[in-house]
Amino acid sequence: MSVSATGPLFQVEGQTFGWRDVVLLAHLAGRWSAVVREVSEGLACAEYADTLEDLALEESVDAAAAEFRYDRDLITAEETEAWLSERGVTPADWLASIRRSQLRQRFAERLEELRAAHPPRRTAIEQALLVDLLCTDLGHDLAEFSAERIAAAVAVGIPLRAPSAQGDPGPLPPGVDPEHARSLRPLFEEVREGVRRFQESSLSAEALQRAVEGHRMDWVRLECRSVAFDDATQAREAAMCLREDGQNLDQVAAEARLEPSDAGFFVDEIEQTLQPVFLSARPGDILGPIALDGAQAVYQVISKTMPTESDPAVRSRATEWLLTRALAEEGRRRVTWLVRW
Repeated sequence: MSVSATGPLFQVEGQTFGWRDVVLLAHLAGRWSAVVREVSEGLACAEYADTLEDLALEESVDAAAAEFRYDRDLITAEETEAWLSERGVTPADWLASIRRSQLRQRFAERLEELRAAHPPRRTAIEQALLVDLLCTDLGHDLAEFSAERIAAAVAVGIPLRAPSAQGDPGPLPPGVDPEHARSLRPLFEEVREGVRRFQESSLSAEALQRAVEGHRMDWVRLECRSVAFDDATQAREAAMCLREDGQNLDQVAAEARLEPSDAGFFVDEIEQTLQPVFLSARPGDILGPIALDGAQAVYQVISKTMPTESDPAVRSRATEWLLTRALAEEGRRRVTWLVRW
């Protein structure tokens, strides 16, 4: 099975696009290499895991497979098999994809080491890439990414004409069809230029101002210093020392033989239930203990900044938000989907 072996995905202006187009556009946009790396890491982890006897791992795969099915309302085995059959994927390939995902999480700190020790073959990478495209959120995300950008290019007048064949496209990563890249790269380069023009037309000064005003609470930025404790009682005592005894956070951390850390974040980047806590805080306030990744963290707020258009980080957020909305709107208007996700 190769990436070029699958059927049509969507139409824009009556022209049909498939997985080869999605992969090529993702490659040209600089997104495909990360996908190939992750699949390669998963395959390397799987080869390594085959040498182990890990019952807990197999139980996690079963749990992930069950969650996958329930998320898609595939309650029975027959419904699951039918869903996979629509995509031309075997149950064994589907389970292997889930297993690779679980293994990448399990060996997250050893991925480079395992990929170097167990380098997968190109054919194995391409097989795994196709299964992941067809069965996971990866395929949907990349297909939507491509469809919206083609639609945006059409919106600014880029014609979806068939270009003439070009020269050798050069070395290509697994999954990118060389012949398709040779013939379609000029069109997709024009699409990328169209997206740039579309972005410029969508990002007026007035639109940026409205975006910032509409996210005044979400885009408040806090700079904090924190220390994480394994023990909840110790964390409460530390917070009390900071609030009532006037000790500083570095001193409390040193007494507990822990290293403090600095963190900067926008309010909408933290868990929703914690957002009011940080929004109401003032510089100098002590927050916590707060459960975080299995630890109990105590925070000291260093600064709190309201969003403004002159802040580069806020402007970048507003730009991304506006472009995402504009692309999605063009996708709704111009894209006809030919598959059921």
